[in-house]
Amino acid sequence: MCSILLFTNDSSLWIENTTNSEYSLFSNLSSNIILIMIVIVFLLLVASITSTILYLKSKSSLKKTLEDLDKGNKISEELRRVIDSSNLKFGIWNFNDDSINWGNSIHKNDLHSENLKQSNINSVFSKVLNPDKSRILNILDSFKKDSSEKIDFEISVQENEAIRHFEVIISPYTKINGNKENTPIGNAMIVYRDISKIKIIENELKKEKEKAEESNKLKSAYLANMSHEIRTPLNAIVGFSNILADSNDPQEKEQCVSIIENNNDLLIQLINDILDLAKIEAGTLDFNFSNVDLNTLVQQAQQAAFLKVDKRRVDVRCILGAEDCIIKSDYNRLLQVVSNFMSNAIKFTQKGSITIGYSKDDEKEKIRLYVKDTGCGIKKENQKSIFERFIKLNSMIPGTGLGLSICYNIINRLNGTIGVESEENTGSEFWIELPFDCSKKVCDKDEIITSSKKSIIKSFKLNLSNHKPILLVAEDDISNIRLYKALLKNDFEMIHAKDGEEAIEMFIQHNPDLVLMDIKMPKCDGYEALEKIRQISSNIPIIAVTAYAYSGEIRKMFDAGFNDCIVKPVNKKELFVKIDKYLNYIEE
Repeated sequence: MCSILLFTNDSSLWIENTTNSEYSLFSNLSSNIILIMIVIVFLLLVASITSTILYLKSKSSLKKTLEDLDKGNKISEELRRVIDSSNLKFGIWNFNDDSINWGNSIHKNDLHSENLKQSNINSVFSKVLNPDKSRILNILDSFKKDSSEKIDFEISVQENEAIRHFEVIISPYTKINGNKENTPIGNAMIVYRDISKIKIIENELKKEKEKAEESNKLKSAYLANMSHEIRTPLNAIVGFSNILADSNDPQEKEQCVSIIENNNDLLIQLINDILDLAKIEAGTLDFNFSNVDLNTLVQQAQQAAFLKVDKRRVDVRCILGAEDCIIKSDYNRLLQVVSNFMSNAIKFTQKGSITIGYSKDDEKEKIRLYVKDTGCGIKKENQKSIFERFIKLNSMIPGTGLGLSICYNIINRLNGTIGVESEENTGSEFWIELPFDCSKKVCDKDEIITSSKKSIIKSFKLNLSNHKPILLVAEDDISNIRLYKALLKNDFEMIHAKDGEEAIEMFIQHNPDLVLMDIKMPKCDGYEALEKIRQISSNIPIIAVTAYAYSGEIRKMFDAGFNDCIVKPVNKKELFVKIDKYLNYIEE
């Protein structure tokens, strides 16, 4: 049997049975049901595929969204940590009730230290110190009325005994009205941070800047002052040297020589002050402690003052506080301070008296050295600054304004105190107090060092009737040689060695009576030459002549075996005193 399915144009289904040649027509309803079922199955299949695709897409999108949210949370956490570590505090200010809701952690040292998440604008800023308090409150009131622009300001708050500083920024909250500009909505963001440490650094930098500016001013003043002080005596030395060379009048020559010598002393003192100041700045000012006889020191300062004052108008007196008074100190530095006091007293005392002396307080174990004058005195307002650098109370009086400042540093290093008592138009008394141990036994006179000299002088009996003394001068500078010849040619027979090696040879050849030995020379310096000559003769007087003026260097020369020392520039009087001291010495 064979059947054939036929679809007609009207969607009717025919079944043709080839065997029976019969066709059966299903009803239209049955055929529609079958067609609908096929369509439904197809749609279900499409829907399943579509939903699967959408699910996969949504799952991927959801995963990405979750990742983004997680990433956003991490960024927010990091941002929160940054804000906390940056010391920033922020809150929302509600204009309606003036409350502030703080958005991050609160600490007891914060500006809003009530330890509450909410506070009041007035309570927060009521801690501001006057006179800024009223100004800040006015700023806040103005901002509340017209909060169109942000404001920023700094405030200071008293925290126990310390003052803390804050930087505050207040910005208005705004909303967008269509195309219109942003408008305030009645709230504001308050952000502040503690800038106390920054202020401390700023103040330190400000102080350092002021110190640098002051140092620069002092440097300029120092250079200007030094230029003036150096040129003033140089002008007199050069000018009167020319007059002296052209003059034939003995009286005029004597006056020129006196002026040149005085200005020469001023110039040397100036150079010494500059060198001492440089050593004080470098912290290398040298001290050599020994037993010092105060009676000898005071009398030496008095004798030096006799040569500088007008004896007809000013009387120089000396008051000794004890028959014997020995202290442990630096003789040269102590004499430097006392001499400075005496020099100032001479400058400012036109008539009356200058008194130098000391008193001893056994109970307090202190020695008080003083120089009192009847000069012009010092105003009370100037007495506090008298020991500062470059202080000159009278610009018409020669001086650098460094002497008393150097004295102040010296006495501090000697563990003493220094001061002044003065009354204007009556006089002044400069004093120093030094400690001493009265329980210690006073040493023998032979152990007391009263100057920079230390060595025991070894000499011999010299017969001056037969010949002029022979002086061996070891010096490499030709100008200094000419100076020695000019000074010594009339009284001594001078032989010259240009270096240390030649000095040794000439000593052996000529057997001089005394040697003037320069320290710094080529080939063989003064120390090496001294050592070789001492091997030949231990008695020959050898005087060091040097530009090394520091007491440490001078002590080194005595320790090496020199009998004495002359510091350059060579002074004629000092040179002859030293030479006469050794050539006329008779050993007992």
